Amino acid sequence: MTPSCRSCAPPARSGEVADPARASTLVRQLSPRGYTTFKGRLDAAALGLRERSVTRMSATPEGDYREWEKVRVWARGIAAELGQHSRAGLSPVG
Repeated sequence: MTPSCRSCAPPARSGEVADPARASTLVRQLSPRGYTTFKGRLDAAALGLRERSVTRMSATPEGDYREWEKVRVWARGIAAELGQHSRAGLSPVG
């Protein structure tokens, strides 16, 4: 079974997460079974000067946009799939 990946990101101006296809090089190298992007949290007070400047220039909205129920559903799906592999005596990787 190949890995599943997730990432968190503050929403774009539209309120939706930016393009999930822009995954990191590492994620692409893993060849994940799926890739899910969740909305994140942006607290400008916790950022350094450079990060605050970037978020200001991109007009990224500050706030907590995390959708915990969506994260739970995603995690339960992975747990169920791992359980199926375990019951079948299969390795969860490969």
